[in-house]
Amino acid sequence: MKRFALILALVLVLVFTPACGFLAGAPAGSGNDPGDVVPEDTAETQPPAQQDGNEAGGYYDFPLTKDAKQVMEVGNGGVNYQTEMGLDEVIAFYREELVTKQGLKEREILTSITDTTISMVFDGHPSGQAIVVQGVDLGGGAFNVNIRFEDI
Repeated sequence: MKRFALILALVLVLVFTPACGFLAGAPAGSGNDPGDVVPEDTAETQPPAQQDGNEAGGYYDFPLTKDAKQVMEVGNGGVNYQTEMGLDEVIAFYREELVTKQGLKEREILTSITDTTISMVFDGHPSGQAIVVQGVDLGGGAFNVNIRFEDI
C-alpha cells in the first residue's frame, strides 16, 4: 500500500508541474549528480542513514526536512521523500532554505499552491538550472515532496 501511495504521489506531482521540459536530462557536471556538489554538512541537507533498508546513496544538493522519510533519488539528482510537515510548513521551509539562506529567487509566476499541492520554482543556483519543489498531501499526516533541478 505504501508503494502504491508513493507512486500515486509521484504521478500527481508530475501532473501538477507548471514547468516545461521536466523530463529533459541535464548535462553531466551541471550539479545534478549527487557527487557534483557536496552541500554543507548539516542535518537538513543529508538524507537519513537508511532508506527502506537500503544504504543511502550519498549527499544531495537539496535541503530536506529533518524528518524526511522514504528518501529516494529519482534520477538526475532529484529527490522524492515524505515528511510529517503540513503544506504551509513545507512552503515556509523551502522559502527559508532556498531564498533566505541560499539567496535564490522564487519565480512567483510559476508558484501554484492549492489546499493539497504545491509547485514552486527557484532561480539562481550556481548550476544555472532552476530548482523545482513540488508536493502533495497524502493524508494521514504524510506530505510527499519532490525536489529537482530543471532547465526552465
